[in-house]
Amino acid sequence: MNYKELNNSLPNGLHDTDVTNIDIDYVNHVVTLTVNIWIGSMGETDLTKREERKQAEIIIRNFQYFVIDPPDPKYPYSESKPLWIDSGEFADSRTKPRFPRTSSKYFRVSFFVNNWNSFIYFAAEDIEIKWK
Repeated sequence: MNYKELNNSLPNGLHDTDVTNIDIDYVNHVVTLTVNIWIGSMGETDLTKREERKQAEIIIRNFQYFVIDPPDPKYPYSESKPLWIDSGEFADSRTKPRFPRTSSKYFRVSFFVNNWNSFIYFAAEDIEIKWK
């Protein structure tokens, strides 16, 4: 599946997702993210239901690149807690000229890391979610 399909399959997309682990396999071009995805609803009056999360793995296959920007030094980046991300696609390498151009078979994604004030970028052919 592509990123849009994955994002649209979730109640809130990957908005306010917590990343607890990133495993990068450069030989097989696979990234596995261990995450807690927000599946609650802002319409819920019960705070527990509104903030409900579910653990999953997001598997990114056949990536062309996977780039983690350094944290902003003004942010408390050394705290031992999950990375709080929001995500979106970016259109092409003209918006991020440091990245190589990719063919149309790759989707390009950026994760904004809120607690670092920086980004994670990748281009890949396939993405999947496995619920735990």
